[in-house]
Amino acid sequence: MNVSQNLYELLPRTSPLKGKQFPSCAIVGNSGVLLSSGCGPEIDAHSFVISAIVLAAAHEPCWDTPNSLLVVSEVERRSSCPPNPMPPCNLAPVQEYSQDVGMKTDLVTMNPSVIQRAFEDLVNETWREKLLQRLHSLNGSILWIPAFMAKGGKERVEWVNELILKHHINVRTAYPSLRLLHAVRGYWLTNKVHIKRPTTGLLMYTLATRFCNQIYLYGFWPFPLDQNQNPVKYHYYDSLKYGYTSQASPHTMPLEFKALKTLHQQGALKLTVGECDGAT
Repeated sequence: MNVSQNLYELLPRTSPLKGKQFPSCAIVGNSGVLLSSGCGPEIDAHSFVISAIVLAAAHEPCWDTPNSLLVVSEVERRSSCPPNPMPPCNLAPVQEYSQDVGMKTDLVTMNPSVIQRAFEDLVNETWREKLLQRLHSLNGSILWIPAFMAKGGKERVEWVNELILKHHINVRTAYPSLRLLHAVRGYWLTNKVHIKRPTTGLLMYTLATRFCNQIYLYGFWPFPLDQNQNPVKYHYYDSLKYGYTSQASPHTMPLEFKALKTLHQQGALKLTVGECDGAT
């Protein structure tokens, strides 16, 4: 595998999560079920907050996650921008939804495809500036970029790496190994959960089991209607449509959710799919 100079500079010596243990962690998906949930204050109260894609399955894996599976970089640089709230998965907005999704995030994922979908492949300076503003808002958090997990994202990852270095963005970059994807899928297959490709939420949960004593999940709902049969947006912040059961999808979200719900019923985690306690 060829590693560019920019990527080499952002590769880690040690993981920022090495030796860490948190009393409680929140993993926040992007489902529209978060809207009007009032979960923001509860999410912000957790020790560590991970913003992840809509669906994750959860279980304490029997295999360890060695540091070689998570390549993380310490880029401790001063940002020229003031601290801003951290956006969730794929740089989704939080400020205008803070009452429902909170303002705190310690780790955020960014699929390379978001550069195409949300930032028009940086076709001009306007879009580059928009991405820069989002990157500055991370303000010291871990930015998880699955550079090696899908084809076609190498160029977009390089664009992001270049911006981080050129503008001294205050983030700690993480580039998970493809081995992590295979290990997570293999684990679930051996436990008779026949996923095709693990969602980002599933990967995030698997990591969280290594450094979180208790795990709480929010915004994980892979259905077009909520429990009261009201319509639910795929993402709380946009109008994207998605076929949860499409055979063309690389994910099996309803199947993952079924496993997730079972673990909730067993007390292994807490899954919130409606209003939070104390929501007004």
